[in-house]
Amino acid sequence: MILLAAIFAVLAAAFAAQAAMLTDRLRVARLELAVFKRRAAPALHAAPPCPPRQFECRRERAGLLWFPVLTAKDGEKLLVGVSSGLPHCVRCVRPLKLVLGRTEEWVCSDCGERHPGRSADLLATDLVLTDCLREFFVRHPDYAAAPGLSAPKYEPAAA
Repeated sequence: MILLAAIFAVLAAAFAAQAAMLTDRLRVARLELAVFKRRAAPALHAAPPCPPRQFECRRERAGLLWFPVLTAKDGEKLLVGVSSGLPHCVRCVRPLKLVLGRTEEWVCSDCGERHPGRSADLLATDLVLTDCLREFFVRHPDYAAAPGLSAPKYEPAAA
């Protein structure tokens, strides 16, 4: 019986030593993980990315009024989007509606003014956007067009 008690005491001491070693290893692993997370986390002092800014132009072409919108990322000095929007009535500055019938027409819902559908076709919207882009790049020469965004070529005015 004494022999069994001695064996039990030795085994208990061995298990306690093993548990202490495992506890130490677990503590070291947790500290290493905390250090790794701290190193992998982004720096807190870095400035948050700024949201894209929109520039709106006003253009009159072929009796229609346009308000194209350009979207730029100021932090990167990059022009990332362009949109011509809908044509507007010159008199009341309301968006026109496209009416389909025998012929396509853009019609103002307030004053009833009518414009042929071709006055706001793809070529017209492209010219409006090109004018707006050209003006933007003259005023903001440090900006560039994002890859995949076509930008017009322009000649700087001679001084």
